[in-house]
Amino acid sequence: MKIVGFTSNASLNVAPVIYTSFQTLKKINQAPVNALVFNKKITGDTHFKNSKLYTIKSFIEKLPGYQAQQLTFKFMIGFLFVIVLIVISIFLYILTIQKLPNFGVMKAQGISTKYLVLNTLTQTFLMAVVGIGLAIIFTIITSYVLPSEVPIAISTTQVVATSFGILIMSLLGSLLPIRQIIKVDPFEMIGG
Repeated sequence: MKIVGFTSNASLNVAPVIYTSFQTLKKINQAPVNALVFNKKITGDTHFKNSKLYTIKSFIEKLPGYQAQQLTFKFMIGFLFVIVLIVISIFLYILTIQKLPNFGVMKAQGISTKYLVLNTLTQTFLMAVVGIGLAIIFTIITSYVLPSEVPIAISTTQVVATSFGILIMSLLGSLLPIRQIIKVDPFEMIGG
């Protein structure tokens, strides 16, 4: 057999993928074949009567280690949401504690607690949106810089879902500092 060309992304885990015709495949009797992938539905062919037919998605899900790997990635992403919640809460809590005298003065001047809470939520939202935007830009740049041997696929659906999750966690993280803003007593902060 003679190899006539190479195709990018032509490997399954670490096993090479060969694109060929059935006539050529029949000539290679000694080569083990793990799977055949067709771009059309196979009906009535007796060559495959003892074989299992899967859709491409089902076949990928049945690969050894695929489900475990996906579960690991999902667990990592979920745990990162918790980390985002903790980091945003601590960051905003420290900023809020430092600005409590200012909040006390603003409340004494008649600025409503509702305004201060909405202002904090808006700042958190803007901070999260800027952070998510930068993360997406750096992810795209990284995908171009990484060597071709590193398998990376960026799913728009997953990026949008993850971005939405981070945004929600950021807003939830702002609830702890908001509680401090609500409880601040202008009389104590001014020193009366």
